[in-house]
Amino acid sequence: MNRKGFTLVEVIAVVAVLAVILLVSFPVYNGIIKRNTSKRYDDFITTLCEAGQYYILHNNDTSLLNNTTTRVQIKDLKINNSSLVRSDLINPRTKQAINLNAYLVITKNYNGTYTCVLE
Repeated sequence: MNRKGFTLVEVIAVVAVLAVILLVSFPVYNGIIKRNTSKRYDDFITTLCEAGQYYILHNNDTSLLNNTTTRVQIKDLKINNSSLVRSDLINPRTKQAINLNAYLVITKNYNGTYTCVLE
């Protein structure tokens, strides 16, 4: 008898192999997504920090020259009435809009690097 097609055992074996592949790849995929979201957030904070430093330097604020901390509202990051940041900022971690009344805290460290925190 000449039958075409797959037997039940063959179909179950293929489904089992696909299930194993899915079980192995799912945690890897989740890890990639989490690392990417974390990197996007770090890049977001770095960009805000650079905008804050640019704002401070172009507004003759000498507070960062003395290894101190400066607080700047995000909505105030403007030079010549031109905003350094968009008004529709989205936090990559929470997918929520950033409150433009929030403060960016910039600290110049003793080794010359800057630390920025979004409050």
